[in-house]
Formats: sequence, structure tokens, C-alpha cells
Amino acid sequence: MKIFGRAGGISVKEDTILQQTKHLFENAYSCVLCCDEEWNLLWQNQICDLEFGPSAPGSDIRKILPFESSTPLKHCTGPDGDGVLMLQDNPQGYTTCFVLPICAQGHPYFLLFPQRFRETETNRGCQLLNSQEEAQRFLTLLSGEYRSPLFRIFNLLEPVSRTLELHEEYEAISYIKQISLYCYKLMRTTINLTEYGKMAQLTSPAQLRRVNLNLLLGDICHSVELFLRDTSNKFEYQITKDPIISQVDEERLLLALMNLISNSCLYSRPGNKVSVTLKKQNANFLLTVADTGAGISSDRLPHVFDPFFSCDPNGRPYSGMGLGLPIVKQVAESLSGVVYLTSEENTGTTVTMKIPIQDDPQVKGRLKSASANYLTNKFSTLYVFLADISNFLGKA
Repeated sequence: MKIFGRAGGISVKEDTILQQTKHLFENAYSCVLCCDEEWNLLWQNQICDLEFGPSAPGSDIRKILPFESSTPLKHCTGPDGDGVLMLQDNPQGYTTCFVLPICAQGHPYFLLFPQRFRETETNRGCQLLNSQEEAQRFLTLLSGEYRSPLFRIFNLLEPVSRTLELHEEYEAISYIKQISLYCYKLMRTTINLTEYGKMAQLTSPAQLRRVNLNLLLGDICHSVELFLRDTSNKFEYQITKDPIISQVDEERLLLALMNLISNSCLYSRPGNKVSVTLKKQNANFLLTVADTGAGISSDRLPHVFDPFFSCDPNGRPYSGMGLGLPIVKQVAESLSGVVYLTSEENTGTTVTMKIPIQDDPQVKGRLKSASANYLTNKFSTLYVFLADISNFLGKA
């Protein structure tokens, strides 16, 4: 595998970065390429040589992977440089490409991971989904095709990280952690997109279990407290002592909660405080997430529950998928509940899920603690949603 330089030359530090990423991925079992923001190829691994043939130094990567874009690569991705790009038809059958930035200062570089959808399934996904069965099949395909490459990337990074630690290559380890964080962001996007699709298409009804909400939410909040302990966000929680046992979809309730906590931390300002409260109100339980962050302007409040509506309060036109609050609304409604949101710009936001308590002692459930799983499983919802906020990842 060759490393190519820009016409203007590459500094010693930049060359070190490229050498480190080269060693990470040169023997990977899938295609990996590296380019600069002007689409100039810097290196490609051995699988790419086999798939696309050898490439000349400084080749335009759009002649290798058929991207249709005349703007710099950094303008084709999200605000942090990561994203998923669609490819035009090509003989190798690649349809999408994960993009991960590996250097945010000076001249940014990008790792590209081309992926394939099976042609028949891609065509099916592009057609109108006329039945719940077709919708479920497509959403399952979407989830599998996007999550699997991310798991493979994680599996590549972990042994390399251990080897670098043995050789005390700490600068290289920092780049590995950066790549891991962007993988978590892509995983979060995939989870939100597929779960929203399932609920919107009614292809996956709520999986109700009898749950002790005091224990469940207390365990989750304690884990979140550990995750956010060394961040700029102050976190606190209050769980009522009144026992609340209800039938809920545990995974989706956790998904809604983590979307709210993540939003409260990301759209913050100095001195931001995030609080979670669980209390009982007559025959309902109220789950509230409040913050003292950036808040939402009055002109945007009517749209916050609109799918794919997203706007960064700091001025960037694109912030995320815009599915966090729509998912919260869907989860509440799937449990016969409602969501209330109040917000004031530069003051903060409060979101409350009001859900009827539905208890049946005959229904099986989990009434004991399982908090250890939240902290030990690096693919748990907490890791996925808080990885780019917390310093806990580097300590685990």
C-alpha cells in the first residue's frame, strides 16, 4: 500500500498520522481509502488494489469511487466531518461509503469505507413500501448493512489499540479513540433511523414487560452520572420512593431517555445542568429531563417533533438526523402517553413524558437491577449515545 502526498508537500507530523492509519488498515478484510478534503487519494489498502486496481499518486478519488460532487469533501459530510455518502452505479457494486475524519487541525484527512447493498434489496428499498412486511424487511436490512461494518471497524481497532499501548504509542492511540467516537456517532444515527422507521411504519409493536421503573431508571441515571462526571455538564437525578411497576418497552424507553439526555448535553452552554426526574402522579408516571442549556427559539418550537427537522442553535444549518424528539414522542404514544416540551432560548429546555401505569402481576418482567450491563457493554445504549460527550470511554 502506497502513501501519496499533496502537491504542496506533507509535514512530518502529517506524514506520521498517515503512516499510523496505514498500519491500522492495510491488512483489513474490506476496502479502506484515505484522501484529503479535495478528494486527492493519499493511500488505499490491499483490498482496494484488488477491487479497483492500482491508483496513481494524487488520483482524484471520485474516479475510483463514483461520487457525484464538485465541492470539497468536508462540505459533503456532517458538521464534524463524518457521514454516509451515496455512490453512483459502479461495476464493483458499492452503493454507500462511510466517511470518518482522522485529523481536525491543519489539513483534514478522511477515511472512506465503501459498503455494498445487495442489488435486489437496494431496488426494493428504493420502491414505495406497500406493506408492513416489506417495510420490516427493508428496515432490518438497513440496520444490518450499516451496523455490521461498524462492528468490523471496532473489531479492527481494539487489537491495534492494545498493541500500540504495549509500545507506548500514545499519540497513535488518540487517533484510534477519535475513530471510535465517530463510529459511535454513525451507530447512533443508524439506531435512531431504524427504530424511528419501525415505529412510524408500525412494523414493530412495543415489547411490553413488567418493570420496576424505580430500579431501572435509578440504575440508568447512576450510570449516566458516571459517564458525565468529568464533563462540563452537571448531572443530577431524583427517583421517587413511591414504587412504580408498569408494563413498558424497556429498550425503547431507554432510547427515548438517552436521546433527551444527549440533546441536553450537546446543546449546552457554560454551567449547563441536566436533571432527570421520575415521579408518580395519580395513575401515571412522569419522566422528565430538564437542562439549563441553549434552549430553543420560539420560531423553531412548533417544529421540534417534526421528523428530520434539525437546526444547530450555534448557527450551523445541519445538526443531526432530527429524529431524537420524534422518537421520544413515538415511544410515549406507543405506551398510551403524551410528551410535553417547554423551552426558552438561553434558559433551557424541559421535556416530560406522561405515561399511564399499566401493571399486571401475571405478566413476566424484570424487577431486579441490571446496572452492570450498562457500564461493561461498549455497545450499550449509554455508550452509543454518550461516547462523544463523556470521557468515560477512554477509562473503560
